[in-house]
Amino acid sequence: MAMYVFQEIAPKVFYFTYCLQEIGGYIGFLEESEKNTNNLISKWHDEEYGYEKRISSDFSNETEIVDTRSLFIINNLKATFHHCFTQYKIFNNIEEPVNLSSKYWVRKHNEGQVKNNCGANGKYTARLYINDSFSGGEISIPGKPSFKPEAGSIIIAPSDVQVTAEPAHGNSRYIAIGHWV
Repeated sequence: MAMYVFQEIAPKVFYFTYCLQEIGGYIGFLEESEKNTNNLISKWHDEEYGYEKRISSDFSNETEIVDTRSLFIINNLKATFHHCFTQYKIFNNIEEPVNLSSKYWVRKHNEGQVKNNCGANGKYTARLYINDSFSGGEISIPGKPSFKPEAGSIIIAPSDVQVTAEPAHGNSRYIAIGHWV
């Protein structure tokens, strides 16, 4: 399990900094998953802001063979989101159990494009920033100065808090999104 340092950057908005493991390999795994035939990681879907890929941790079809790279991405996202949401729950004295959606999304924002709406698919939204190898792309949270998140960092906030981003330049931005339902 990776180690996270977190800080509250606005009321009920937390920034987790990934401290141990390099996350850069995710991009290669996500691009290679285009060759896979399983339905746990979808193909990239063309969107107005770039591309979106759905990732599911629902293994209801036990006869399906899933490649190890897909399992790595799915299980790592699930464990990372669960760990960070649990820390968020403890710090905010939330009594209810952490109940994650079994579906995650990965967005690939093309250069100069952005989509700021993650959708209200739950009570809280986690945004995992997979890379930071671009210029621009600063994140804004109401009432706070904008900043550029580090690769591997996570922002968790109530789903109704507007976390917005500036377009990235020089490279695509990759972000994984998970929800506590």
